[in-house]
Amino acid sequence: MTRPTFAFAAVSALIALHAAPSQAAPPTKVWVANAGVDNASCGAVTAPCATFQQAHDNVAAGGEVGVLTPGDYGGSGGTRLTISKSVNITNDGTGEATVLVGASGTGIAVSAGNGDIVSLRGLVIDGLGVGRSGLQFDTGVALHVQNCVIRNFEANIAAGGIFFTPHGSNQQLFVSDTIIFNNGSSVGGGIVVQPASGTSTAVCSER
Repeated sequence: MTRPTFAFAAVSALIALHAAPSQAAPPTKVWVANAGVDNASCGAVTAPCATFQQAHDNVAAGGEVGVLTPGDYGGSGGTRLTISKSVNITNDGTGEATVLVGASGTGIAVSAGNGDIVSLRGLVIDGLGVGRSGLQFDTGVALHVQNCVIRNFEANIAAGGIFFTPHGSNQQLFVSDTIIFNNGSSVGGGIVVQPASGTSTAVCSER
């Protein structure tokens, strides 16, 4: 009796192993919309997310977040969006896709991994006169900012539109077709570049 019982148990375990569903890979394209709803599975064009943060969390590394309708996609908290991987956030002509930032807050913070490239296109990042920074870059290999507006970061004299403070070597910032105005004064301003000691960086700005 012992041997057949063991064999039955082994076969049952094998069947259960093969029947276990594999975890689906994250989508490479996720959408946001003004009437979207944030959850762990949002992002399809028929069920978009409500904030860039949830869309970022749901999309695969190297994927894209697209904008379906105008609206504020910043969410809540001191930092509206934290980017931790390669991602493209793109608004191509759907209307104003905005990240509104509260008192002393940051619009988008980039703390990505080695080799990660972040691209932002067609966004408006607005400090409403009380935010501290529109974009804060710390880690990653490159940040591309194209056709964006970064404005009204005036929390104090050190406030600024873009703070590029790389912690590694050969990190790059590319800014093109972007309007940066009404940000900080004195030690702050439009684009503030402060590489860590002993590191090298490159900044390219184009009209």
